[in-house]
Amino acid sequence: MGRPLGSPNKEKPFNDALRIALRSRPLALRRVADQLLDKAEEGNLAYIRELIDRLDGKPVQVVDRQNVPLEELSDAE
Repeated sequence: MGRPLGSPNKEKPFNDALRIALRSRPLALRRVADQLLDKAEEGNLAYIRELIDRLDGKPVQVVDRQNVPLEELSDAE
């Protein structure tokens, strides 16, 4: 389920500002990516997870239905 139509949150000012800054400093993003890789290679688990999430996407959340048929679950469940 996505954002409702007509949502006022379409603008992303920080995203826009960051993209403008990156246009004026194109190598900055490469240096940041290199630092991420360096920390991951050192064994820092937070950086390893970030790298995996960026490459493969975050894992899908598993919902345990406890062997109850889907039709019998309420909307909240």
